[in-house]
Order: sequence, then C-alpha cells, then structure tokens
Amino acid sequence: MQHIALLFCFLFLCGCQSLSSHRIRADNRDEMITGVAKLIPVGTPLAAARAAMEKAGFKCALRTAASFTENPGFIGDDREYKSISNSRFLHCHRTESAGFLVSHLWSVALVLNDDDNVVEILVLHRMDGP
Repeated sequence: MQHIALLFCFLFLCGCQSLSSHRIRADNRDEMITGVAKLIPVGTPLAAARAAMEKAGFKCALRTAASFTENPGFIGDDREYKSISNSRFLHCHRTESAGFLVSHLWSVALVLNDDDNVVEILVLHRMDGP
C-alpha cells in the first residue's frame, strides 16, 4: 500500500511539472521580454506565435489599428517605455499569483509585419494586490 501511495505522489509531481514546463517564468518586465523572445524569436509566424503563447498560459487576440504601451503609469517614473499606435499585433495577457493576495498582470504585444511575422515584443507588467 505504501508503494502505491509513493507512486501516486511521484506521478502527481511529474504531472504538475509537465503542466508548468511551458510557462514563462518572470518577476519583472525584462525577464518576461527575455522569456518571450526565447519562445518566439523575431520572424516567427503569427499562428506559431499564438500557439506558443497560449501553451504558455496566455489568452491571445489579434488587434488591428490598435495601440499598446509598456508604460505602467507610475508617477515620477523616468524610465523610457516603448509604445505603438495604429499597429497590428497579437495581444496576449495572463494573470498569475505573486504571493498572498498579490498577482502579476502580464500583457504582451507581439508586433506583426505585413507578412504576419513577429517583428517586435512589447511587455506591460503590473502588480495587483493590497
């Protein structure tokens, strides 16, 4: 009986690992940009990019003639952020726990060229919680 319980624990842990192995791990904007760039290099076709992002736990929608900014809107923040307007991009978002009552809110724009290939990655990162 003890062996069966150990076997179930092992299978459970392996299953959890395989479910999370496609997720991009990041604690800040720069880490997310690096993770997405490894998963979706510049030149990746739209369909492959969407499939990879959705496999990584994001919900995605194609946007046309739309705007996106990396600026989280912090008062007094003097960092330079990228913005796009009137652009075509795959907008992907995901919310994940960052600890007790706190969540990471990720928003990623995969900017597309006329051939529907990724040419740039923009990331907006916010935190939600008390």
